[in-house]
Amino acid sequence: MGLAIALAAVIEPSLQCGPLEALATVDEETGLTGASNIEADMLVGDYLLNLDEEEDGVITMGCAGGLVSLFKFNYKPEPAPKDRTYFEIKFEHLHGGHSGADIHMGFATTTKLSSRLLWNIGEEMDYVLAKIDAGNLHNAIAHAATLVIGIKPEDKEKLSVVLNTFIAEVKNEYKRTEPKMEITCNSVDAPETIIDTDTARRVVNAVYVAPHGIDAMSMEIPGLVETSTNLASVKMRPGNQIVVEMFHRSSLESGKYDLTHRCEAIFRMAGANEIISEGGYQGWEPISDSHLLSVAKDSWEKLFGVRPEVRAIHAGLECGLFLKARPDMEMISFGPTLRDVHSPAERCHIPAVEKAWKQVQNILKVIAEESK
Repeated sequence: MGLAIALAAVIEPSLQCGPLEALATVDEETGLTGASNIEADMLVGDYLLNLDEEEDGVITMGCAGGLVSLFKFNYKPEPAPKDRTYFEIKFEHLHGGHSGADIHMGFATTTKLSSRLLWNIGEEMDYVLAKIDAGNLHNAIAHAATLVIGIKPEDKEKLSVVLNTFIAEVKNEYKRTEPKMEITCNSVDAPETIIDTDTARRVVNAVYVAPHGIDAMSMEIPGLVETSTNLASVKMRPGNQIVVEMFHRSSLESGKYDLTHRCEAIFRMAGANEIISEGGYQGWEPISDSHLLSVAKDSWEKLFGVRPEVRAIHAGLECGLFLKARPDMEMISFGPTLRDVHSPAERCHIPAVEKAWKQVQNILKVIAEESK
């Protein structure tokens, strides 16, 4: 939607403005690789309107930096024991959401729930793990998971007790935030192989104890999450690997790296074969007396009769990387209302698109008039 507005500005013949650039980047949701390759000579303008916001009537002036960590375990596939009964356990219909904007909302994540259930099962009986698949994108809260386990036939009743107790507990804990959560267990045919027991237990233990959610709140801006982590996914990959992915955010570079190092320590103790921290990007420090911000606030009030909300956010924006290339450039971020971003229910409020378009036109007009 932001790109459509930018392109509309480029081709609109009646638009009153000075020289105009439209900047489009790739991979914003999967590592910011496009913005990471921006160089100073690519940006000629003095002001940047980042058309990326999720609330109508809001102007963002700062954001958190981020860093992805990958924890890789090599496992040995072993023949699935024939004397076991196998079950597929599914976690479905959780809310999910954005790992920055929604991390404080109290939504459950299936990476943590699945490891918690496996821990509970392991405390009561011997089991083998044939499949673990939880989460997907690094910047999305995991909303689904699938497990396949094998137990001794005589432990079926015991598994039923453990599972029913677990379901009752988590449904009570998340009754306000996960009313549609479903956890099911069905018998399945025996798989060909299982994950060797030693690796399976080390992965489960590490994921169970690893942090997820808010780590620290800002002491500068009331209500702003300062540091958090998203335990995004646990995946079985080709080459007999299990990969755990986490995404750390902080408005403080030191806070981001401290949390990263603590997570690395956990997975080192769990015997991860490889640990990679990559895709880091810096945050965008708020500048409350920015001239562009002042113009944008006055413009919104003139157009719509109300003063816009101005805030910094815990989610990541590309502005930090643009600022790294052009530290002298003033920038703000705004756009139309979006709901349930990075979830299956993601949608846009269409009437807010027209308001964002009017705001872009008026800001460009005011800047051009000031330059005469």
